[in-house]
Amino acid sequence: MTTIAPRGFNLKEWLESPYISPNGSTSHGTITPIPAQIQCYALPYGLIGFISHLLTYLTMYLLSRGRDPLLPWRFLRYKVYNLILSSLGLIITIVLTILTMVRCRNGWQLLLVATWKLTFSLTLSIMALHAATLIDWGRIKRINGAIRRTREGVTISDSRKNGSKIGIITMPMGGNESRAGLIHEKDKVTGLFSKIMVWSPLLAVGGVVGFIGIASLVKGSIGHNTELKIITYVFAAAAGVVTVATMICAMVVYPDQRCLVSNIFGSFLFGGMCCLVVLTVLFALYSDWVLGALADDLTGVPSQDVLVFYLIYFLAKRLPMFSM
Repeated sequence: MTTIAPRGFNLKEWLESPYISPNGSTSHGTITPIPAQIQCYALPYGLIGFISHLLTYLTMYLLSRGRDPLLPWRFLRYKVYNLILSSLGLIITIVLTILTMVRCRNGWQLLLVATWKLTFSLTLSIMALHAATLIDWGRIKRINGAIRRTREGVTISDSRKNGSKIGIITMPMGGNESRAGLIHEKDKVTGLFSKIMVWSPLLAVGGVVGFIGIASLVKGSIGHNTELKIITYVFAAAAGVVTVATMICAMVVYPDQRCLVSNIFGSFLFGGMCCLVVLTVLFALYSDWVLGALADDLTGVPSQDVLVFYLIYFLAKRLPMFSM
């Protein structure tokens, strides 16, 4: 009796996806079903992808506040550690996304979706890297110490990195005015982290690419896929409600008493920008459920041939969450 030794992993064979051949057809000349085509896709989707996107948005927000994503009550402290962590996450997610793009190259819709997810990974990692460069924990620590000492009426001093004095603050017990000044100084330091949001337009650009791919998949399947219909109707309703609510809020928070026309125009412009951001967020969440419905797997459990890549990608994309 002869035994067959198990074959090792062959990247070249793996990249030649057995699910999609050129023109989206099988070797028998029939069109490859959408659920089978999605098997080439080695990135999170369905419930798992939905959770992944929520964690991504949460991480982006907390980093923009200069906070530790896992311990939000703490400020970011370790510049070098965060730079290394974010760089590692960036490299791994880019490599794995590109491999998925190569594997799905014959299914143009999934190729566009993978390209979109690449912009997500890039944006998150670049934001984390940018946030790491803004860390000045020593300064925040000195300000926190000064705030504590003001409660005891102690004469305090603080210095910037270049050695120049912020100033000698002498205050009596409970001096609210000087304490407010220190808190304002602290807010200025932590407020610098909002600069990382300058990279957020990348999400909108990638969203346009992803929309083309998702729209094509939905158009070809919504007629006979009940789950896809329900998901689309729910998110369409949510998008409508959010759009109206955002426009109303924009008109309230964007007052301009000088000119009614300017007020209306400014409100709509501001509201439109806010809507674009919100709809981009919703669309990413929608795409996860769309792919889950098309794959007949709303949970998004990966197939065995992509499991390792899937898990590595998921964990690598979470690395910025461990910024400290």
